[in-house]
Formats: sequence, C-alpha cells, structure tokens
Amino acid sequence: MKTNIATYAELLVGTSLDAAGSTLDTRVKEVLDLMVARGDAHLIARLESEISGAYNKLVAGSDIQVITAGDPGELTSKVASLLKRHEEDITATQDQELIGGAIVKVDNTIIDASVKGSLRRLASHLK
Repeated sequence: MKTNIATYAELLVGTSLDAAGSTLDTRVKEVLDLMVARGDAHLIARLESEISGAYNKLVAGSDIQVITAGDPGELTSKVASLLKRHEEDITATQDQELIGGAIVKVDNTIIDASVKGSLRRLASHLK
C-alpha cells in the first residue's frame, strides 16, 4: 500500500505533539527512514508544507480560551501542555471581574474555577 505525503505529515505532527527533545529527534528520524524504506524519499522535499496543513487540520475547530483574573501566561502554558497544543493556539485574556481563579473553554466545554463562578453557584444553592 502506497502512503501519501499527507499521511506522513500527519504522522510527524502527531509525533511532535507527543514528544520533545531527543525523543522527538528520534521519532522524526524514524518517520523519515520509513519514507525512504517505502520508496517515498522523493516526497521529503514537500513535507514541510504538508506538515503545516496537517497541523492546521489537527487544531481546526478547537476553540480554546483561557480567562483569568490575573496574568494568563502560566495557566496558558499548562493548558497547552495538557491539551498537547501550542500556546499560540490558545486565546488568553484577563478579566478582573472574576476576582480570582480562571475559566477554561474548549469548544463547548467550560471549566469555571473562578471565584465569581463559585460565588454564583453558592448563591444558587442557597436560594
């Protein structure tokens, strides 16, 4: 079965999200060796542009937002790591009305760990 350039690009993107440093170097080399072994070495020159497309396809449709009362930098980094995404893919904003804590939105899922949200939930339980 012949493997196309898009499949190799998706393999490399998936690998890069799962690994870093020397592990990433080893995995990328394995993919390139696989391409050579399967007679697809001629596709290596086109791989760079395909990787960009494969990455965009992987993260397309995922709207990720981090809203914090303070500086969103550290939380954005942690969320990116947990979701295996790049920090640049996350919209980070500061909202001082939250009093403290944060809200993380991934598509239709909302995790409200803000003080404002906790007070609102407490008020609804007390009614």
